[in-house]
Amino acid sequence: MGIEPMNQQKLLEFMEDKEGVQQILQRNGMDPRLLRSKAWETWISEEKLYNVLHQFWTTYRKEWDGPDVPIYILPTRPPSLFQRNDQPGAGFATRKEIFLFVKQQWNKDTLQALFVHEYHHTTRMQKRGDPIHFTLRDSLLMEGLAEYAVKEYCGESFVSPWSTQYDTKQLEKWWAQWIKPNLDLPRKDSLHQSLLQGGGGYPKFLGYAIGYEWVSRYAKKEKCPSKQIIYLPSNQFPDKLFED
Repeated sequence: MGIEPMNQQKLLEFMEDKEGVQQILQRNGMDPRLLRSKAWETWISEEKLYNVLHQFWTTYRKEWDGPDVPIYILPTRPPSLFQRNDQPGAGFATRKEIFLFVKQQWNKDTLQALFVHEYHHTTRMQKRGDPIHFTLRDSLLMEGLAEYAVKEYCGESFVSPWSTQYDTKQLEKWWAQWIKPNLDLPRKDSLHQSLLQGGGGYPKFLGYAIGYEWVSRYAKKEKCPSKQIIYLPSNQFPDKLFED
């Protein structure tokens, strides 16, 4: 496992067998101008990000029996759709690697919340498969489980605002109206992404809020910690939790 900054040369090497990765990374927060700067690697070294992230990785790999994957640190542009001003950056996880987009103004607590969310994704994907094959149900629960872990390990104040911005009555209405009829929708269907992230007439971050509420209700009912359900198959989260 390695934790390292991503520079332009490394990105080019990484892209050789991963089509479109630069566009994906830029969409998730990467600032390509800083990526070309030597000052970026110098700043990371001086800020001791390696030591902080290695501490997180050691802790959560042991806690969750998580995978040994490379973690790349990239410079982030100003706050994007998925960032608040008080967040350290953004993240993007696959089964085989994690990308953390870190801005210069960060602190250990908020960085831990970002790490927990992304490493949780990678850990779950190791057992539950590649997200390219996910249904909407799978995607909702992956996001909800990751954010529930943030609540448990980092504190409720570190839960992303889009996970808790709607009241339960709204979520129950939208569940019945839009989510439940489309739980088996494959990821390749454009409606899948609209229901997950919002847009196209759907509330912003609808799926994230539904997923977090779904997992929260399950954990409360079963009285189980997030560690116990990190690998739980999606079909074992009852739909009726939104109908009780």
